Amino acid sequence: MPPKAKCAKLAGEAKLTEAKKVSTPGEVHGKGLPTPTIKEPSAKKVATPKIPKIPEVPKAPRSLQAPDRSKAPTASTADKAVEKALLLRGPRPYGQPVMWADSRQGLCETCPQFRAFQGGIYCSGAPNHLVHGLLVDGGSGPRDIMTEEVLVTRAGGSRAVDANGQHQYNGNQTGDSRFVKGFQNAMTKMTLVLVIAGSNKQGATCQMPHRYSVLGWFVTTDVWCEIENGYTAWMVRLQKADLKNKSWFADAASGPTPLSATLEPVTVPIQICRVCLKSTCQIYEQGWACLDIGCEAHFKFFVSADDGPEEQLHVDAQSLRFTQAFLNYRVQYNTPDGSELPPIAPPLPTDEDKLGIHGFEQRCKEGIVCPECGCCSRRIYWDRWECDNVRREKDENNQLMMTKNCHYVHRVKQYPMSVADAQRLSSKPPKALCQPLVGVREFYNHAGYHVTIYDLPGDSGEMVGSVSIFKSDAFINARSGGANDIFGNIQLVDLGLKRNPCKKDSKGAYEVVTAHWSANFGADYKFHVKQESIGFQHAPPVIVDATKMLVGAGKAAVGADSSATAGFTGFNECLAVGYFANAHMGYHDDGEAQLGPTVASLSLGGLATMQWRPKKKSGGCGLKKGKLAYTDMLSVRIQHGDIMVMHGAGIQKCYEHKVDPHGSLRFALTSRYICPEALSDDERAAAIVDGALPSEDAAIDA
Repeated sequence: MPPKAKCAKLAGEAKLTEAKKVSTPGEVHGKGLPTPTIKEPSAKKVATPKIPKIPEVPKAPRSLQAPDRSKAPTASTADKAVEKALLLRGPRPYGQPVMWADSRQGLCETCPQFRAFQGGIYCSGAPNHLVHGLLVDGGSGPRDIMTEEVLVTRAGGSRAVDANGQHQYNGNQTGDSRFVKGFQNAMTKMTLVLVIAGSNKQGATCQMPHRYSVLGWFVTTDVWCEIENGYTAWMVRLQKADLKNKSWFADAASGPTPLSATLEPVTVPIQICRVCLKSTCQIYEQGWACLDIGCEAHFKFFVSADDGPEEQLHVDAQSLRFTQAFLNYRVQYNTPDGSELPPIAPPLPTDEDKLGIHGFEQRCKEGIVCPECGCCSRRIYWDRWECDNVRREKDENNQLMMTKNCHYVHRVKQYPMSVADAQRLSSKPPKALCQPLVGVREFYNHAGYHVTIYDLPGDSGEMVGSVSIFKSDAFINARSGGANDIFGNIQLVDLGLKRNPCKKDSKGAYEVVTAHWSANFGADYKFHVKQESIGFQHAPPVIVDATKMLVGAGKAAVGADSSATAGFTGFNECLAVGYFANAHMGYHDDGEAQLGPTVASLSLGGLATMQWRPKKKSGGCGLKKGKLAYTDMLSVRIQHGDIMVMHGAGIQKCYEHKVDPHGSLRFALTSRYICPEALSDDERAAAIVDGALPSEDAAIDA
């Protein structure tokens, strides 16, 4: 939708407001505004678009304009680095943000209006696309503008970096794009958009004090389509919703008066296109052009000659500049109920909020905004939030050290959950899946479990290993020391569960942590998630009891597997994993070099689904590859008390698996054998001591 005068188009557009295109210092906050004059088209038909001469509009101050890069020479890598540093350097900010983050994960987990872990636009899905949050970071386009009250930027689109380090479009962006529709709907409905600026934002009004700083609430005022490098590209203009107060991200030297209160009255010229008969305002210094993407005269500039017909003006899109009137007009935003703007930071969850009756619900999993420093803080620990505001420094050995800048801690009481509640609060899992290539065998273990063995094929059709599912029931779970007792006891002890780092950022600091909480016991288990291990001699009894149960299940599964090429070796490690509502564990394998061929896992609490699919680098194991990955070979439902046993090193080479919990609270206790011969001398000695279990009978016999 091109920018239009919100005053009138033809008779059917009387609902559009005049306030959009005119403002004066005294009228910014809701007083009546004069109506701009619209020139009506002549009834005479013309062969070419006849566009009246546009009144001359004063040029905008250079401080409000993006630099002209249309004739920029190709720069060297060193020159680009210097130019980027100069662009990022700016004045000190007038104030400080009420909400900020030093990690993308912290921002997205805390900010409800911006859950986009990738990309710069957070938009709800079909059919009602609506933009809720916008992140501006990195390189700017030739007409990207940022003032203390107005932001002009691109509405998504396919872009690539050119030889000068500038982001240029390399494909058409259609009006059906969800981001375009999302901004159009936000403009029509006058809904608020939360805008965030990254520290790499070029052309920012000031130095951004944090990696991600929340600028505040904005409203979408204009959405229009340009043509750049031969491609259609959509732009959006947003304006700060609160015009009464000074923006914190203004230049510190600009004084306390809001920018809008210093502006002179402005009128943006409006014209009606003689081709499509739609009204459009003049937004470029070079002249007026129809901005309706469906018009034949779209984005064509014409000039009128005194002694001849209008001629098309060939304008380089890179050289276009916005008029001062377009940048300086303001609209008045009022909340639907006339109340104050909502707070930028979400409120802290408390015991009085009645989030649920247990404290493991979705809101308790999300991050919080520290009330002392404004830092978006993830819930790293199982039983509490701690402020994520840390200082990163290198020590004398060039090792990264992190020191807390803020020591704020927040807790919401957690109440033990019964098995019945865990099952009642579980959502319905998807249907199970077993491809015809999978071999299936069944038998009953004498301990009462119904066991199904799935033989998974390799690339050549040979069986590379098996997955055994021990299906439990209410009678088995209710046994002394069974799944019910383990589920109850594990909620009463402090296992030290936490979300551990799994990915480093560019500065070497751990930025991304897992979506689940975990703690390791027994021998030290080294995998891509870095965490400490506690020996079985110091582990809570509930962990030791569960590991013994898994030893028995592993022995039974391997003994019943006629295709097994290696015997069973008792486990010396147990990884405890806890899930809040909607937590998960993505695709991975257990193929570390120091691991034995058998892995067993006990499920406690809510329902879950386990899925196995061929790895991308495999031959597909008989399946056709989809657009991004292979489809699942096997998908099974896991209930409270069920035990899963994987056996065969070939499974880890050919397959990856994931776990999707469907309940409010779930635990998984998974045991492996850490091979001492694969460890160093010191690690081997520690594994032998820490991985030793008391010699008592296992809960499941072979």
